[in-house]
Amino acid sequence: MIDNGIKRIDNLACVGYTLVSLTLCDQNITHMENLYLPNLRELFMHRNKIVEIDGLEGCQRLRKLWLFQNFITNINNLHNVPELEELWLHANKISSLDGIQCVPRLANLGISGNPITEFSEINHLIGMNKLVELTLSDWHFGRT
Repeated sequence: MIDNGIKRIDNLACVGYTLVSLTLCDQNITHMENLYLPNLRELFMHRNKIVEIDGLEGCQRLRKLWLFQNFITNINNLHNVPELEELWLHANKISSLDGIQCVPRLANLGISGNPITEFSEINHLIGMNKLVELTLSDWHFGRT
């Protein structure tokens, strides 16, 4: 029997208030849902089939979010994670940085390997005073 991995996030209520780090990488998850985890600090969901950033309303204390190598096309709904400091979006299908400005505490942003073709997209980073590391090229993910 072939195991196709986890396809849906469910039944996390029993650890909802104690869980601080969650790793669900290399699965077949397409949507971020059922994530009421108010004390979660780190969420690693890289190498899945996620198409959009969503479902983070219950993770307002999240500081580290790794969503690299998915199928995400835009940066939306990050206003739900105001404490976010590290965001890895390498190797997705993102062509614009619009939406990133709603994460005022972001210090580390990885976007290499995305089809961002206009240098003017960098203007979306204006005013992000906490940003200290920006990765546009990485030998693991390619160049932006």
